[in-house]
Amino acid sequence: MSACLVSPEHITNLAAWATQPQRRAHFYNIAKQRPIEADNRRQVTHMLATANLASVAARYGSDDSMYQAGFVDECVAISATSQNYNLSPADIYNMCCCFEYQSCEVSDWATTDAFWIIKGIMAEAARLMAKCGTKPARVDWSYDDDAWRQIERNERDRIDQQRFDWLTRNDTVSGRA
Repeated sequence: MSACLVSPEHITNLAAWATQPQRRAHFYNIAKQRPIEADNRRQVTHMLATANLASVAARYGSDDSMYQAGFVDECVAISATSQNYNLSPADIYNMCCCFEYQSCEVSDWATTDAFWIIKGIMAEAARLMAKCGTKPARVDWSYDDDAWRQIERNERDRIDQQRFDWLTRNDTVSGRA
């Protein structure tokens, strides 16, 4: 397999989504039979960022080209402000799949708190998808702020075009054109 650092925004959006008061993501390490002490976004961000970094280190060792200096600190620093409120449960689920793939290179991955945090987030996302249905995921794998802004621009342009077409059609029908 392989590993790479996901973007800090990827991690902080997972943590922010999971720690919202209305979420029921349960953080329990089944392998170690204990609750995970991660009560807030900052703690969850730190655990996930540390796990992602450890996976890259386990896979590539001392290859400095695979690391981003201050990665964990950057993730934690932006955790208080980085949150995309438009991410759907399907987006979050896909982002969890990506994170898990990029963070599983440590030998004891299935016993780490980060593994069980991701499983808890995935379970909550799946629960919401099953309960409420959901719009299709717009994040297929990895979260990127610039790509997300482009998705939103495209959606806004599509809606504006539909509105323009409707107005033009109705003005023509009513004789106002």
